[in-house]
Amino acid sequence: MPDIDPERLVQHQQALDAFFKQQWEFAARQFLLLSRKPADKILYTLYLERIQAFQEQPPPAEWDGVITYSEK
Repeated sequence: MPDIDPERLVQHQQALDAFFKQQWEFAARQFLLLSRKPADKILYTLYLERIQAFQEQPPPAEWDGVITYSEK
């Protein structure tokens, strides 16, 4: 099992917290920094794409983090 960088883990948690609080700009900056590691690029790119979609069409204020897809 690879070593986990404690600073990176904190950064990941901060990004997720901001994402679920709909603090898109901060979350996007954190995810962008995290995506620089090649092994994590796919995961964090997905979050960045979701943030972009939410900036265009925000979820409701009471959003609980669940993402519902309406297309295949």
